[in-house]
Amino acid sequence: MSEFFNLIKNESEDSLFSRITSIMKSDDNKLLTFREKLEVVEDEILKEEQMEIPIEHLFFELMYARQMRVPKGSLLTSTYHKMGQFDILLKGSISILTADGIVKLDAPYFGISRSGMKRIAYTHEDILWMDIRCMPVTNVEKAEELLYTNDFNELIKHQNDMSKDDFPHFLKELGVTKERVKELSENTEDRVDLDLKSYGLFIDKSNIEGDGIWPSKTFKAGEVIGPAKINGQRTQLGRYVNHSVYPNAKMVVQDGDVYCIAVKLIEKVEIVTDYRETLFEMSKVKEN
Repeated sequence: MSEFFNLIKNESEDSLFSRITSIMKSDDNKLLTFREKLEVVEDEILKEEQMEIPIEHLFFELMYARQMRVPKGSLLTSTYHKMGQFDILLKGSISILTADGIVKLDAPYFGISRSGMKRIAYTHEDILWMDIRCMPVTNVEKAEELLYTNDFNELIKHQNDMSKDDFPHFLKELGVTKERVKELSENTEDRVDLDLKSYGLFIDKSNIEGDGIWPSKTFKAGEVIGPAKINGQRTQLGRYVNHSVYPNAKMVVQDGDVYCIAVKLIEKVEIVTDYRETLFEMSKVKEN
């Protein structure tokens, strides 16, 4: 009988996540990323007998909705989600463990989950949950293959492939060629170099395009990663941050300068932004 079985049966629900958190912070796990710690917890949960959760599926005009009923007192873990989705809690109360702590949701709730999401959750009451996303197929098995994976590397490959496929469309919208973008990127007249090590950053090969910016430390959502443009001069963040349709950072204008800010927890993955959002934000500098 594993520790997690005893934890669920013998502990109050108020202490459940504090016990899980203490395991995640143990000496054996303290050097792991938050994602890796979730996988450690999941491995323990999956050692126990699993319950079947009935799911209702609905396809309509390139949309796919799932609805599930989960009983009170259930400890849940999810696969990695390749796509973002709308989340709707129609009934009940549920707590979700996140990198920023425990988030309790009470019905009615409406929100979003980004690509890459993985959850550990506990139901305080019987819940009725629905999630909705775009879907080009109308077969449950094919839809789940497109949506979910247990392999983090497969998730990253999916995100990178989608971003590489999107980049030519972005250039077409912008009305410029890839050659022109490369010429502007390699321009040496508007460069200023940061001491990247002091910011917890380094440059390394990107799986999206060329070189990219990588973190040597953890950045939490809302944390400033570093300046991308100072007094009109581009830093390495302004030159090497690659485009992604699944960004983990964004560019923000502050007092005429541009800063790169994390929009989600970033650990051991390339720092990327959505160039469409960046272009809109950079237009504010020109207006000023």
